[in-house]
Amino acid sequence: TPQHPEVLQASHLADEPSSASLERFAGFLRIPTVSSREAPDHTRNPETFTKAHEYLESNFQDVWKQLDVEKVAEHSLLITWPGTNSTLDPVLFISHQDVVPADDVDLWSVPPFSGLIKDGFVWGRGAIDTKFSLTAMLEAVTTLLASNFKPERTLLFGFGHDEEVGGEKGAGSIARLLASRGVQLDMVNDEGGMLSVDGLKPLTHTPVALIGTAEKGFQSLRVTVKGTGGHSSRPPLDASTVADRMARVILAVDAQPPPTRLVAPTTSLLKALAPKAPRAFRWILSHCDNPLVAPSLAKYMAAKSAEFSGVVRTTVAPTVLQAGSADNVMPQEGSIIFNFRPMPDETANYTKEFLEGHLGRDKAHAAIEYVGEYGLPSNVSAAQGAHWDIMHEAASTTLSDQDIVVAPYLLTGSTDSKHYASIVKGGIYRFSPLQLSMKAGDTRRIHGLDERVTVNSYLKAVTFYEKLIKLSGSLSQ
Repeated sequence: TPQHPEVLQASHLADEPSSASLERFAGFLRIPTVSSREAPDHTRNPETFTKAHEYLESNFQDVWKQLDVEKVAEHSLLITWPGTNSTLDPVLFISHQDVVPADDVDLWSVPPFSGLIKDGFVWGRGAIDTKFSLTAMLEAVTTLLASNFKPERTLLFGFGHDEEVGGEKGAGSIARLLASRGVQLDMVNDEGGMLSVDGLKPLTHTPVALIGTAEKGFQSLRVTVKGTGGHSSRPPLDASTVADRMARVILAVDAQPPPTRLVAPTTSLLKALAPKAPRAFRWILSHCDNPLVAPSLAKYMAAKSAEFSGVVRTTVAPTVLQAGSADNVMPQEGSIIFNFRPMPDETANYTKEFLEGHLGRDKAHAAIEYVGEYGLPSNVSAAQGAHWDIMHEAASTTLSDQDIVVAPYLLTGSTDSKHYASIVKGGIYRFSPLQLSMKAGDTRRIHGLDERVTVNSYLKAVTFYEKLIKLSGSLSQ
């Protein structure tokens, strides 16, 4: 891929290898590997994934020549770096090749698949989520191969092709393949948390590396209501239309959402923040699991921001509403899909019971059913011990020149790591070494307009993965 003239100008780098590394990343962003739930193989265009594989092989030749690279389910990749001690269980590093669509091209500041390096940023769909981690891992592996590093523990790299639509064809297929081979994983690293360079205001202004030790569940339920239909010129006087009943359910859920509470790993996060918190918060955060403190603190956090609210309660949002087909006819039936993200300790039936409790006067006219993907919350991985220690060491020593907090975190979204949960003996840690600024609105760029990442963040990410891969390969327990 021809090098853009903006590379050296924007990054102000005299280091030619760094510029080449950035250009390899940017070139991968130019391949529109969009996944699609509707397609049988979950790809919008299979040829783009073929092109992506050819690009990666061409630009990371040492990886393809020296390690075992397998195609799984045609579009996913499994790379094996054999360890010198076959009695040790492997460590798996996860990323994904696919991206969400960027159909609103005219609203972007630069073309979404331009891979432009400009003004100190690398721009493009996938720059954050998460071609960033995929190429940074491959850069790190290439460097370690060149240094003749030989891992004691086998290292695996799983790059799925459909994470954005659930990961069943990609990561799911890789996980099933590993299980069929009798593989038990010692540890997994996937995307998820990031380095919040602004801290977590108002709780701390110190940068925080948020390492996801758990992720919330994913459940969607459809509430179908029946009501008085007929000609729109004669609406009933008892508010019994489908629209009335749908509105009451939505307003009831909005008025009384699931309760707030503090559970792990959020309690561990708050305790980790306490030493770097403003004086007024230090005692409160360090005693966040005190039954007299926790309820008020959870309510305070829920009111501060959507991000905080997501880690202190099961969230619910109406996402799909369907009713009626003609402007002069009142429908006799309509439906609402509510999407829930359950907390780690939530019971399997909680979401349905919650909705049943909000139907009120319309209960006799409503039915509830689960729809689509159904995922229970994950287990909570330990924030202590050998696995946590290497995550902590890699983040704290490579990502910033200033002091940072490394803390456990509850991931409110869903990752490919869920497909490997049944074959992991140690822990799953969800962290990409992204430097994002809440103040600059960086998190809104994920799946949004003008997705981009700083040049400095990408180069530090390569260093982070070099450290983490080396530590993982030497992890002897």
